[in-house]
Amino acid sequence: MQWSDGAIEFGPSPDGPWISPGDAAARSEPNGLRFAKVDTRGLAPAYGEVQTFFLPVVSGQSKASTSAQAIAGPSGIAVSPLGLCVMNPDSKRDRHGELEEYGFRRGISYDLMQLNPDA
Repeated sequence: MQWSDGAIEFGPSPDGPWISPGDAAARSEPNGLRFAKVDTRGLAPAYGEVQTFFLPVVSGQSKASTSAQAIAGPSGIAVSPLGLCVMNPDSKRDRHGELEEYGFRRGISYDLMQLNPDA
């Protein structure tokens, strides 16, 4: 697939206003651009062509053109993390074969209020 910068735009909200990657890079303060929109109409037209099965019966055309859009960004839920877990180096993660993932051990319940009693 040949990527085209015309397929992506950036904006401060899911509703835009949308600006191109070049304009986003040229901004002195791009921090407000928290959403990205990808539209396949900005790619080569061949990527949107699909072979149809029943359409030739009705219209005589064997191909149709399609496109799609997707918007990515932070979710609308305003919740902060409840706790952060510090990763230990590999040498300190050996708990006699017990699995430790992202600093947490399976089967252990954690009281987030007691994780750092000295703080």
